Amino acid sequence: RSVFVAAGLPSERIRVKPNFVAPTHPSTPRGVRTGVLYVGRLSREKGIDILADVAKRLVDVRFRVFGDGPESWRLDGLANVERSGHRPREEVLTLMRASACLFVPSQWYEGFPMVVAEAFASGLPVIGSRLGALADIVEDGHTGVLCEPGDTDGFAGAICGLLRDPERLASMSASAATHSRQALSASANLAILESIYRDCRKRTVAGDPAKHD
Repeated sequence: RSVFVAAGLPSERIRVKPNFVAPTHPSTPRGVRTGVLYVGRLSREKGIDILADVAKRLVDVRFRVFGDGPESWRLDGLANVERSGHRPREEVLTLMRASACLFVPSQWYEGFPMVVAEAFASGLPVIGSRLGALADIVEDGHTGVLCEPGDTDGFAGAICGLLRDPERLASMSASAATHSRQALSASANLAILESIYRDCRKRTVAGDPAKHD
């Protein structure tokens, strides 16, 4: 939305309807979440080079990677990185409920990644780039941690800080799950969609020129 507004489109005419997911199984008990999870394409724009650099620095942290792509070679030889390729959605969700955080080091503008919505539904905090929609979707310090794109030191510090603080991890996990129920559920999404339709109808009835757009 901010990109469209910056490009000159009227802010009052732009509404955001997020993606949503069905509820997942209950999160795993407090204190058992471990490791860092990445789910997605293994490509430069997704920040795989950043993931590789962070993993090299955090040799005692386990990274689990679901996905494939042209930059997969960057993870070769990293003993603390477990690669699983493409896996069924239920298997991914199961690991989301057992991991400490989802790592999203994107170097390009994301829309509304379903993987983030699924993570929140699983009570999984997100450590991601302060870029595009991610900067709006992830509430820094509440449902996850945001770092500047490409900031290897920042990402490594954020991951270590979360893994070393079980109380903070538990709090963020609970906040992510609560946010999912309140804002990213099917019922919440329907309410937003209906509100958009009502607003469009009011503009049309009022003779707004937008009715011909």
